Amino acid sequence: MSLPHAAAPQPGAATAQRIEQGRIKAENQGCFECHGPQGQGSLQASEVIVAKLAGQSFDYLQAQVRSFRSGLRRNDYMTVIANTLDDADIRDLAAYFASQAPMHGDGNAPAPSASLAAAKQLAWQGDPARGLPACASCHGEQGAGPAGKPAPRLAGQDLRYLQKQLLDWRSGQRQDTGPVLMAPVARFLSDAEIDALAVLYAQSH
Repeated sequence: MSLPHAAAPQPGAATAQRIEQGRIKAENQGCFECHGPQGQGSLQASEVIVAKLAGQSFDYLQAQVRSFRSGLRRNDYMTVIANTLDDADIRDLAAYFASQAPMHGDGNAPAPSASLAAAKQLAWQGDPARGLPACASCHGEQGAGPAGKPAPRLAGQDLRYLQKQLLDWRSGQRQDTGPVLMAPVARFLSDAEIDALAVLYAQSH
């Protein structure tokens, strides 16, 4: 079942010139090779787990690149790239990818109906017995990443990427870098719940 399509988050005060500068810098830095020219992912990266960036929050994109640059978030390739960028570069790149049509799924990630039903329960209502808030409380009712909150858009994100991030938070491989605390949530999720949540959000388009 697909989640409804949502409008792209606005890239703050980004101007057309900043967006175009971001496009040029993204091409020159090789961002398109993994993330795709419009941030929808790339076939060239089919064997590598990478995030889709299209329509992601302007502020969230900046924060993540800065986290790679500072070492708070770890990825060997992204750390090298981020360390070549100054703040103006990061703003321009974030403006470009935030201005693109929102990331979308292809609907080709089926899961058992019972698993999806459980995922919807977690996504929209949470699990008070385990102290788990609804995913929607931070990521928005349809996973679109509501304005004014530091949580990312989930709707349409790459399935494998969603799975890996939840597993990394659960294991401690990925640390929280902002006020949204995913690690305390992820540690209560089973493998089946992680897979089902990833399918739920990845299927949206």
